[in-house]
Amino acid sequence: MPVSRRVRTLFIFMVLSGVLFIGSCTQEPTPEPQQAAVATLEQVKGELQKVKMAVANEGDYLCCVEPACDWCLLKEGECTCRINLEEGEEVCAGCGLGWHNGNGIIDGVKAGDVKWNISHSHGEDNDAGGDHAH
Repeated sequence: MPVSRRVRTLFIFMVLSGVLFIGSCTQEPTPEPQQAAVATLEQVKGELQKVKMAVANEGDYLCCVEPACDWCLLKEGECTCRINLEEGEEVCAGCGLGWHNGNGIIDGVKAGDVKWNISHSHGEDNDAGGDHAH
């Protein structure tokens, strides 16, 4: 049964919040602030990758760059940039930068032809009020 974008986004927020909360409740000696921040960031990155893989396994993360962007997962809870690109539509900022850096994975597409915008959104359920429909 497909999970709604709003539920998935809430789930992602809860997972990442839980990771940060658990990380702040440890009884271990307090490391240097920078070391603690780096450790927390690495933990969050790991959780982000797990969630991204779960969404991809549901068929809702169709990215057009490798490594896959984080932009859509964090902002939308899914990624349809591969479909958008194949249809000549705009991709997210993460994918646009990925193409600019040579990480595009769609044969026959030139980086200079990829349309993208920093305010890209999938439209529905978007707090930013985007109107880009799929």
